[in-house]
Amino acid sequence: MKKIKILLVIIPMIALSINLSGAETFEETKNEKGMGLLIGDPVAVSVKAPVNDRNFWDFRVGIWTWYFWHDQEYNTPYLSIDYNWFFPLENSPHYFYTGLGLAFFLSDNPKDVNDYDACAAVRFPIGRQLYKSEDFSIIFEVAPIYQFAPPYDAKPYIFELNAGIMFRHYFN
Repeated sequence: MKKIKILLVIIPMIALSINLSGAETFEETKNEKGMGLLIGDPVAVSVKAPVNDRNFWDFRVGIWTWYFWHDQEYNTPYLSIDYNWFFPLENSPHYFYTGLGLAFFLSDNPKDVNDYDACAAVRFPIGRQLYKSEDFSIIFEVAPIYQFAPPYDAKPYIFELNAGIMFRHYFN
């Protein structure tokens, strides 16, 4: 299991350094509405709703699995709402986004010793588009999260981490 955890950290790092996007340029970048599946932690369905050319809402519902990072399975229902800033780097096929959001865990945080019915956290998503065709893309995202309600003592970590690969279909 330890080797799998190491691979889940190393593979995305390599993916961030590889350009799979092909011929797209800064001028061809579009902020399109879409729907996708995030595979990782959490496993979730995502809906991307553009606000303007460079901002979008990302709504997700799924299961926070925790199994990838801990040797125990915690299938916690999960909902998140993020507001993101989407930006390409000029004259480059590399596209990034960053944002701020809220995550809601509709069950007790299993790492907390208190027995809460639900909890809320702030999210800081950072993503990179790895591949894009006309109506499909592959995106890597990592998001540090901090549970604030109810507050808990997250020993040995202050932040938790969401990460995964998103497969998204765009509606042109």
